[in-house]
Amino acid sequence: MACVWTAEPTTIYGEILKFVGWGLTTLGGAFIGSFLGSYMKKKGENVATHEDIGKLVDQMKAVTQATKEIESRISGEAWDRQKRWELKRQVLFDTLRRVAAVDDLLGDLDNILQTETDKPEVKNITWTQTLIDANTKWFDALAALEESQLLVETTCAKEVVDSISDYRGVMIPVGAKINKKDVDVYRSSRSDRTRLRSALRNAVRKELGIDRRD
Repeated sequence: MACVWTAEPTTIYGEILKFVGWGLTTLGGAFIGSFLGSYMKKKGENVATHEDIGKLVDQMKAVTQATKEIESRISGEAWDRQKRWELKRQVLFDTLRRVAAVDDLLGDLDNILQTETDKPEVKNITWTQTLIDANTKWFDALAALEESQLLVETTCAKEVVDSISDYRGVMIPVGAKINKKDVDVYRSSRSDRTRLRSALRNAVRKELGIDRRD
């Protein structure tokens, strides 16, 4: 009769449980390892993303600050240019008004001369005072125009300065000749005075950037 070995149920069950426990432990460890690896990878990505966002925010702050500084500088430069242009415009407008005054007063001197030439009897004390007053205004107007020329020299191009100088260079001798009783000089100088006055106006328009429309 053969001898049959039979293991005790408790031992077999124990081995099975050990095997199952080992399998579960292995699977659990693999799962946990995989989970932890994925988690740490994701965590690292999140940290990197936050760092990138932080860097981007810093860069945006730097760009914003730089933009504000540039805008401020441009605004300041634009303001300076505008104020310089306004100053130039005021100087040139004052110059043109003074040119007109010189023209008018030179005409007054010639009218006085023509009147006393045609009617010598008008020459009395009152007339003499009228002549003195006219000459005073004439010289004051010339002085004012000279002052304008000095201001133009500091704010405008040479073309405008030269135009004023040329104009004064004709008007002063004409006024002097009228006072010396030259009855023809005002009329004979009309074309030169008109030409120089027109040249001065054109130079002013060019300086102010105004298109000329004839």
